[in-house]
Amino acid sequence: MLQLSTTANIFSNLGYDRFSETNVEGKSGGEILGWNKAINCSILEVSNNWIHAESISIQRVPFMFTCLYGYPGVSEGVRLWEFLRQKCSTLNGASEFKTFMDSTTLIDLHGQGN
Repeated sequence: MLQLSTTANIFSNLGYDRFSETNVEGKSGGEILGWNKAINCSILEVSNNWIHAESISIQRVPFMFTCLYGYPGVSEGVRLWEFLRQKCSTLNGASEFKTFMDSTTLIDLHGQGN
């Protein structure tokens, strides 16, 4: 993981003065969510694979969002899908997503490179 001071400098140069990050595991993972002080953003939950947050739209409507980084192994992905299902059952307006999640047989696509 980048050192906190390095991350802060990079984000400051990009115009962000607030951020939340997840841990890197070896050469995998790690997310950084950045925003500036003009944006009202509250971090609700952070794990190695997601940052769950709440903000307010330009129209002054509160909304929640989750930044995800998938698990490298299929068996580990169950934790991510269970997290999403749990969030869908507790958030207002998430019924369409829950229906989608319950009605599909989603699979993880594995990256492949040279």
